[in-house]
Amino acid sequence: MLQHEKNEPIGMEERILSAAMDLLQKKDYTALTIRTICKEANCSTATFYHYFKNKEDLLIALILHDHSEQPDQFLKDLSNLTPLEAIVALCTYTIERFTSFDLDVLAHLLSPLNTALSYRFMKNSSRLHWIVDELKEQLHRAEITGMFLIPYQVDDMLRDIDVIYFGYLFHWVLSNGDYELAPLMREMIVRHLNTFIKPEYQL
Repeated sequence: MLQHEKNEPIGMEERILSAAMDLLQKKDYTALTIRTICKEANCSTATFYHYFKNKEDLLIALILHDHSEQPDQFLKDLSNLTPLEAIVALCTYTIERFTSFDLDVLAHLLSPLNTALSYRFMKNSSRLHWIVDELKEQLHRAEITGMFLIPYQVDDMLRDIDVIYFGYLFHWVLSNGDYELAPLMREMIVRHLNTFIKPEYQL
Protein backbone atom coordinates (compact mmCIF):
# COMPACT_ATOMS: atom_id res chain seq x y z
CA MET A 1 0.00 0.00 0.00
CA LEU A 2 1.25 3.49 -0.86
CA GLN A 3 2.30 5.52 2.15
CA HIS A 4 -0.13 8.36 1.45
CA GLU A 5 -2.99 5.89 1.12
CA LYS A 6 -2.24 4.58 4.58
CA ASN A 7 -1.83 7.98 6.17
CA GLU A 8 -4.63 9.85 4.39
CA PRO A 9 -7.61 7.51 3.91
CA ILE A 10 -10.12 10.30 4.53
CA GLY A 11 -8.77 12.36 1.61
CA MET A 12 -8.42 9.53 -0.88
CA GLU A 13 -11.92 9.72 -2.36
CA GLU A 14 -11.49 13.46 -2.88
CA ARG A 15 -8.13 12.87 -4.54
CA ILE A 16 -9.56 10.31 -6.96
CA LEU A 17 -12.38 12.71 -7.85
CA SER A 18 -9.89 15.52 -8.38
CA ALA A 19 -7.68 13.30 -10.57
CA ALA A 20 -10.65 12.28 -12.71
CA MET A 21 -11.72 15.89 -13.13
CA ASP A 22 -8.20 16.92 -14.13
CA LEU A 23 -8.04 14.12 -16.71
CA LEU A 24 -11.42 15.07 -18.14
CA GLN A 25 -9.94 18.48 -18.94
CA LYS A 26 -7.27 16.78 -21.06
CA LYS A 27 -8.82 13.55 -22.36
CA ASP A 28 -11.96 12.45 -24.14
CA TYR A 29 -14.29 10.48 -21.89
CA THR A 30 -13.76 7.30 -23.92
CA ALA A 31 -10.00 7.55 -23.29
CA LEU A 32 -10.53 7.90 -19.57
CA THR A 33 -9.90 4.58 -17.86
CA ILE A 34 -9.83 3.48 -14.26
CA ARG A 35 -6.14 2.68 -14.69
CA THR A 36 -5.31 6.22 -15.88
CA ILE A 37 -7.38 7.70 -13.06
CA CYS A 38 -5.52 5.59 -10.50
CA LYS A 39 -2.17 6.58 -12.00
CA GLU A 40 -3.11 10.27 -11.80
CA ALA A 41 -4.36 9.88 -8.21
CA ASN A 42 -1.36 7.71 -7.26
CA CYS A 43 -3.52 4.93 -5.87
CA SER A 44 -4.20 1.28 -6.61
CA THR A 45 -7.22 -0.02 -8.52
CA ALA A 46 -8.25 -1.80 -5.33
CA THR A 47 -8.41 1.58 -3.62
CA PHE A 48 -10.49 2.96 -6.48
CA TYR A 49 -13.03 0.14 -6.13
CA HIS A 50 -13.21 0.73 -2.41
CA TYR A 51 -14.85 4.09 -3.15
CA PHE A 52 -16.50 3.60 -6.56
CA LYS A 53 -18.31 0.71 -8.23
CA ASN A 54 -17.13 1.67 -11.72
CA LYS A 55 -16.32 4.65 -13.92
CA GLU A 56 -19.98 5.66 -14.22
CA ASP A 57 -20.34 5.68 -10.44
CA LEU A 58 -17.32 7.98 -10.28
CA LEU A 59 -18.89 10.34 -12.82
CA ILE A 60 -22.14 10.52 -10.88
CA ALA A 61 -20.08 11.35 -7.80
CA LEU A 62 -18.44 14.17 -9.77
CA ILE A 63 -21.79 15.51 -10.95
CA LEU A 64 -23.25 15.43 -7.46
CA HIS A 65 -19.94 16.43 -5.84
CA ASP A 66 -20.55 18.02 -2.44
CA HIS A 67 -24.21 17.06 -2.79
CA SER A 68 -24.14 13.25 -2.43
CA GLU A 69 -24.79 13.58 1.30
CA GLN A 70 -28.22 14.71 2.35
CA PRO A 71 -28.12 18.53 2.25
CA ASP A 72 -29.69 19.39 5.59
CA GLN A 73 -30.77 22.91 4.72
CA PHE A 74 -32.33 21.80 1.44
CA LEU A 75 -34.33 19.06 3.15
CA LYS A 76 -35.33 21.49 5.88
CA ASP A 77 -36.65 23.85 3.22
CA LEU A 78 -38.63 20.99 1.65
CA SER A 79 -40.55 20.56 4.89
CA ASN A 80 -42.11 23.98 4.33
CA LEU A 81 -43.48 22.98 0.92
CA THR A 82 -46.48 20.95 -0.13
CA PRO A 83 -45.64 17.40 -1.30
CA LEU A 84 -46.00 18.36 -4.96
CA GLU A 85 -43.88 21.47 -4.57
CA ALA A 86 -41.22 19.36 -2.83
CA ILE A 87 -41.17 16.81 -5.67
CA VAL A 88 -40.68 19.58 -8.23
CA ALA A 89 -37.96 21.14 -6.05
CA LEU A 90 -36.11 17.82 -5.84
CA CYS A 91 -36.17 17.39 -9.61
CA THR A 92 -34.99 20.95 -10.13
CA TYR A 93 -32.24 20.54 -7.53
CA THR A 94 -30.72 17.54 -9.32
CA ILE A 95 -31.27 18.74 -12.90
CA GLU A 96 -29.31 21.90 -12.15
CA ARG A 97 -26.34 19.74 -11.16
CA PHE A 98 -26.51 17.53 -14.24
CA THR A 99 -26.85 20.47 -16.62
CA SER A 100 -23.87 22.28 -15.06
CA PHE A 101 -21.59 19.35 -15.98
CA ASP A 102 -19.59 18.82 -19.18
CA LEU A 103 -21.88 17.99 -22.14
CA ASP A 104 -19.56 15.42 -23.70
CA VAL A 105 -19.29 13.48 -20.45
CA LEU A 106 -23.06 13.61 -19.97
CA ALA A 107 -23.54 12.33 -23.52
CA HIS A 108 -21.52 9.21 -22.71
CA LEU A 109 -23.15 8.81 -19.32
CA LEU A 110 -26.61 8.97 -20.91
CA SER A 111 -25.78 6.58 -23.71
CA PRO A 112 -28.53 3.96 -24.32
CA LEU A 113 -25.83 1.36 -23.68
CA ASN A 114 -25.28 2.67 -20.17
CA THR A 115 -27.89 1.66 -17.59
CA ALA A 116 -26.16 3.47 -14.73
CA LEU A 117 -28.92 6.06 -14.48
CA SER A 118 -31.86 3.71 -14.65
CA TYR A 119 -34.47 3.86 -11.90
CA ARG A 120 -33.19 0.55 -10.52
CA PHE A 121 -29.71 2.03 -10.25
CA MET A 122 -31.02 5.18 -8.60
CA LYS A 123 -32.92 3.11 -6.04
CA ASN A 124 -29.81 1.13 -5.12
CA SER A 125 -27.11 3.77 -5.50
CA SER A 126 -25.69 4.95 -2.19
CA ARG A 127 -25.07 8.34 -3.83
CA LEU A 128 -28.62 8.84 -5.04
CA HIS A 129 -30.77 6.86 -2.64
CA TRP A 130 -31.59 9.86 -0.46
CA ILE A 131 -33.19 11.57 -3.48
CA VAL A 132 -35.33 8.54 -4.25
CA ASP A 133 -36.21 8.12 -0.56
CA GLU A 134 -37.28 11.75 -0.35
CA LEU A 135 -39.40 11.46 -3.51
CA LYS A 136 -41.10 8.42 -1.98
CA GLU A 137 -41.70 10.29 1.25
CA GLN A 138 -43.31 13.21 -0.59
CA LEU A 139 -45.53 10.87 -2.62
CA HIS A 140 -46.65 9.18 0.60
CA ARG A 141 -47.40 12.60 2.09
CA ALA A 142 -49.54 13.40 -0.94
CA GLU A 143 -51.39 10.10 -0.57
CA ILE A 144 -52.04 10.60 3.16
CA THR A 145 -53.26 14.13 2.48
CA GLY A 146 -55.77 12.75 -0.02
CA MET A 147 -54.38 14.62 -3.00
CA PHE A 148 -54.63 11.82 -5.56
CA LEU A 149 -57.68 11.19 -7.73
CA ILE A 150 -57.03 7.45 -8.07
CA PRO A 151 -55.00 4.82 -6.19
CA TYR A 152 -51.44 4.48 -7.43
CA GLN A 153 -48.22 2.58 -6.77
CA VAL A 154 -45.28 4.68 -5.57
CA ASP A 155 -42.81 2.75 -7.76
CA ASP A 156 -44.99 3.38 -10.82
CA MET A 157 -45.08 7.10 -10.14
CA LEU A 158 -41.30 7.18 -9.56
CA ARG A 159 -40.72 5.41 -12.87
CA ASP A 160 -42.92 7.98 -14.61
CA ILE A 161 -40.85 10.79 -13.10
CA ASP A 162 -37.67 8.94 -14.08
CA VAL A 163 -38.79 8.68 -17.72
CA ILE A 164 -39.67 12.38 -17.90
CA TYR A 165 -36.53 13.44 -16.08
CA PHE A 166 -33.93 11.48 -18.01
CA GLY A 167 -35.85 11.68 -21.28
CA TYR A 168 -35.66 15.46 -21.27
CA LEU A 169 -32.09 15.44 -19.95
CA PHE A 170 -31.12 13.15 -22.84
CA HIS A 171 -32.86 15.45 -25.35
CA TRP A 172 -31.10 18.47 -23.83
CA VAL A 173 -27.72 16.76 -24.27
CA LEU A 174 -28.54 15.84 -27.90
CA SER A 175 -29.47 19.49 -28.46
CA ASN A 176 -26.04 20.55 -27.15
CA GLY A 177 -27.67 22.27 -24.20
CA ASP A 178 -29.06 25.03 -26.42
CA TYR A 179 -32.08 25.74 -24.21
CA GLU A 180 -32.73 26.19 -20.51
CA LEU A 181 -33.78 22.79 -19.22
CA ALA A 182 -34.84 23.47 -15.61
CA PRO A 183 -38.01 25.49 -16.41
CA LEU A 184 -39.12 22.97 -19.05
CA MET A 185 -38.47 20.08 -16.68
CA ARG A 186 -40.51 21.77 -13.99
CA GLU A 187 -43.39 22.35 -16.42
CA MET A 188 -43.45 18.72 -17.58
CA ILE A 189 -43.23 17.26 -14.05
CA VAL A 190 -46.03 19.57 -12.88
CA ARG A 191 -48.19 18.70 -15.89
CA HIS A 192 -47.76 14.98 -15.25
CA LEU A 193 -48.46 15.21 -11.52
CA ASN A 194 -51.55 17.35 -12.08
CA THR A 195 -53.18 14.58 -14.12
CA PHE A 196 -53.31 12.48 -10.94
CA ILE A 197 -54.12 15.28 -8.47
CA LYS A 198 -57.46 16.67 -7.33
CA PRO A 199 -58.04 20.19 -8.74
CA GLU A 200 -57.78 21.91 -5.38
CA TYR A 201 -54.23 20.55 -4.90
CA GLN A 202 -52.85 21.09 -8.39
CA LEU A 203 -49.84 23.30 -8.92
